[in-house]
Amino acid sequence: MAVLPRTVQDLLDFADQHGPLWVSVSAQVGLSASQSALFNSAANAARNDFNAEMTAESLRRAATLQTQTSVRELRRVGGDTIRLIKAFAEAQPKPNIVYQTAQIPPPAAPSPAPAPVQPTEMRAVLNPEGTITLRWKASNPGTSGTVYNIRRRVGSTGEFISVGNVGVKQFTDNTLPSVPSVQYVVTGLRGDRAGEPSSPFTVMFGVGGPGAAGVQIVAQYSGDAPANANLKQTA
Repeated sequence: MAVLPRTVQDLLDFADQHGPLWVSVSAQVGLSASQSALFNSAANAARNDFNAEMTAESLRRAATLQTQTSVRELRRVGGDTIRLIKAFAEAQPKPNIVYQTAQIPPPAAPSPAPAPVQPTEMRAVLNPEGTITLRWKASNPGTSGTVYNIRRRVGSTGEFISVGNVGVKQFTDNTLPSVPSVQYVVTGLRGDRAGEPSSPFTVMFGVGGPGAAGVQIVAQYSGDAPANANLKQTA
């Protein structure tokens, strides 16, 4: 079994205890005065260097903490200062001159929002008063300010004419002419950007059900899109 401890702390404690002891009993334990003094000197040197290291480490940790605190304060004050410069610059006729003088970059121009997506899954409901409410789906995540333009064509030929704009995904057409069918196209708008229009959506009117008095809407997509729904409003 080793007499000298393996860990630094235990070794230093051993030396602190045995160094002075062996100096005082040198002859009794078979050591010369110089031999016991040499061990005691090595023990004192190791202890002093260890204590100096611990002091330096403590000072290093304190210095690191102080630096981190100072850097956080610099970042806070720096942010406040840059905000003051930017506010002053934006109040001037030529903000870029202020930014150039302060040697900071001007704010980047905001990226334009993407065009709205194509409206899909169009549906129509005949209301009791004879109007039609259109509904659709259009997912525009992370953007706002989308307006939907609704265009209508009477019959299956001719020009689509705008009949309204809405900020929600439904529109009630209360200007329906007395015709067998109409078609609708819905387009999302955001600023000066227009999305892809919906597929034309046909609504046909007629008497529904054998022997039943009523009005039936047969609402369907034209083109490649699948038929949407058959909706019936009984008079």
